Amino acid sequence: DADARNKMDSDMFHWKGLTRQQPRKYQIQAYVQALLQDLIFILPTGMGKTLVACMLISKLKQLNPSYMALFIVDRVPLVFQQAAVIERQTGLRVCRICGETKTRSMINDLN
Repeated sequence: DADARNKMDSDMFHWKGLTRQQPRKYQIQAYVQALLQDLIFILPTGMGKTLVACMLISKLKQLNPSYMALFIVDRVPLVFQQAAVIERQTGLRVCRICGETKTRSMINDLN
């Protein structure tokens, strides 16, 4: 039925409640585009790339509750910074894995 399909489509792109912080219009647009296609978006520092990532992680977790997300950063301090933001914005549990942690026990804690 077309009405049910349209509702499912609109639910797919629904962004309200995915994060604690209200996204800006361009962040919502980036979120929707990332759901539609593989996307790399480039924004200056402080413009909200992590919030868009949080929106996507939250939505994909809703769609696939048994799946885990992987968020990769290039410096150890960012592991802890980004993990804190993801936890705060989404309420999801985050495992911080880097050369500074005992990886095996942390992964076992997730299961």
